[in-house]
Amino acid sequence: MVQSKGNTGAREVVDDCLIKLLVNKVNKIFKIEKESVVMKKITTLFLAITMFFVMSISSVVASPVNQSNNQWDYGYAKDILISYLDASIRQDVDAMLSYVKDGRFSCTIIQREKYILSLQELHLVEYEITGMYQESQTVINFETFLTFDNERIEKVPFVLRKYNNSWKVVIGEHKLEVIEEGVEQSGIAPRSRTLATWNFWNRASMSSFLSIDTFNISGSQATLRITSQLYSGGGPGGMTYQIVRTGFFGDTVWGQRQVNGTVSRSTDFLITGSGSLNGAQIRFIPQHNTFTGTLRYEGQGSLIQ
Repeated sequence: MVQSKGNTGAREVVDDCLIKLLVNKVNKIFKIEKESVVMKKITTLFLAITMFFVMSISSVVASPVNQSNNQWDYGYAKDILISYLDASIRQDVDAMLSYVKDGRFSCTIIQREKYILSLQELHLVEYEITGMYQESQTVINFETFLTFDNERIEKVPFVLRKYNNSWKVVIGEHKLEVIEEGVEQSGIAPRSRTLATWNFWNRASMSSFLSIDTFNISGSQATLRITSQLYSGGGPGGMTYQIVRTGFFGDTVWGQRQVNGTVSRSTDFLITGSGSLNGAQIRFIPQHNTFTGTLRYEGQGSLIQ
């Protein structure tokens, strides 16, 4: 009996040891799993903070890159404009043609001849670029003041456009503001004086063209006496009559009048303008019929003031 009791006590001791051992194992496992959960949370938080800083740095860096690209575009465009104006001062027509895209001419030969005549009539001696506005990634507008050899100063806007990664000075028809006039004007011309006449036929409606006559005009109005304005090839048709002084920087527009349809007998049309222009011409701008194709025009008339 004593022996049996001793064996029972030993088993109880062994059982207690096993229970404690199992409890310790369970506690260790629970502690490890708890630490693992905490580490996962810490790791997730660390990755989130890291991504936040990376994205913040990327956004900060991206802005100067875009600004730098814009600055490079502005620099390249400005260099082209400077080269174009410098070529104008030197009267280097070939260099000017390489920097410009002039929509008024469909033929380079005619464009070159007109530039030569314009340079002989009006010589640029000095310029100043006073402002810039970037309209888009491919269009930048510049404001300039141009001084000519007759002491006239004109405020001239220039548009530069990117064509296949190459910037060009775009010349079109725009109003040039005369800031200071060094040449005395002759005043308002007498009434009923014929300034210019025209007589053309078989002109296509795809391009504008100029009168042969040149004249001086001032005041605020003149009269278009149109003897005939006819067209063939369908309709409707029409013609815009524009009084301009051409130049390689663009056309200075005194005034214009659009006449729609046909004119088969002598009819007077009032054309209004402002300022004074020496060496002006009439620019004829035919209406293009996109539905029936290109129209063919013929016309005759005179400009009276």
